[in-house]
Amino acid sequence: MQSGGGPDDGGNRWGFFGKVRNDTWHHGLDLYAPIGTQTFACVDSIVIDDYTSDTYGKTLTLKGEYNNQTYYFFYSHLSERVVSKSNNLIKAGTVIGKTGQTGNASGQLSKMNHLHFEVRNTSNRTGGRLDPYTIIELKSINKNPKKENQV
Repeated sequence: MQSGGGPDDGGNRWGFFGKVRNDTWHHGLDLYAPIGTQTFACVDSIVIDDYTSDTYGKTLTLKGEYNNQTYYFFYSHLSERVVSKSNNLIKAGTVIGKTGQTGNASGQLSKMNHLHFEVRNTSNRTGGRLDPYTIIELKSINKNPKKENQV
């Protein structure tokens, strides 16, 4: 997967955490991958929330420990969830779903297909969002993709 690359032709950042296009705020990372790409639990965790919304589409929130801190890992725009809310432990590396085009990502060009991923310090659906790059070591993520591969 590769994370969003900016700037776009207008000099705007997108796909990363922080201020992006049109001075709006993006609260996670967009990890670009074809629809149906397997999505994995990033830490040993439990699923504390699974819902569908107009904005995020099909979602999952996992609660787990990383570097002796409790975090909430949010996955959205999924085409499929293969786990659901329960108190069962999910081991890191377990397939939890597949990338999709749900919520406000529906109908996007195929080269824009992505997993929206957030790290939070609260279980609230809209609070406590943290920059994932400052919290966790993201492996296999191309943080500087070539411009010709971007939208």
